[in-house]
Amino acid sequence: MVNWLKPQNVKQLRRFLGLTSYYKRFIKGYGLICKPLTQLLRNDVFVWNIEAVEAFKNIKEIMTQPLVLALPNLNKVFVI
Repeated sequence: MVNWLKPQNVKQLRRFLGLTSYYKRFIKGYGLICKPLTQLLRNDVFVWNIEAVEAFKNIKEIMTQPLVLALPNLNKVFVI
């Protein structure tokens, strides 16, 4: 995740957002963080701007935090 390259087109951006959206329920404010990226999907022209760069960096940092990547404690009861 840390080495993921900046998307060059809408297809690559959709792949990245697809991967991160799987974990969105574990990330507080995911929608607000990714808003600049999702707005790029709606435009007719794919223009990478400062807000998108910051959002891309932020979501990559958040995705690599221990709270998102934590494994379940098998000694406790949990429901799948």
